[in-house]
Amino acid sequence: MPKPTERAFAPVQRRVLIVEDDPDGREALMLLCRRAGHTCLSASSRAEALAMLVSHPPDAIVLDLMLPDGGGWELLRVVRTHNFRARVAVVTAATDPATLAEVNRLKPDVLLRKPVDFIALRDWLAAP
Repeated sequence: MPKPTERAFAPVQRRVLIVEDDPDGREALMLLCRRAGHTCLSASSRAEALAMLVSHPPDAIVLDLMLPDGGGWELLRVVRTHNFRARVAVVTAATDPATLAEVNRLKPDVLLRKPVDFIALRDWLAAP
């Protein structure tokens, strides 16, 4: 039983949309999120992610920047333009300054470099 001065914290459970075209990377991210207590949805393309965004609005999106049907920044633009409430973590291996500038202009909540630091991602998802 917690002492009166201690607080019992319930983990924050979120619906997380993982947008990653690499099957192994997508599975690793989903496993991490599930182990942290989150519900996971997944998409392997920008078109799938857009459909999922509308049909099952997530609380958070883990978004790969390079997708087979276009840049992930286009999905981030939709999220920001249409005021979806989802927080967005952009995941990228990109180093091109113009690409990174475009992503930063759209203000992701966090930019994570590949390979993904799972502890940083877990902590970001748990933050209020």
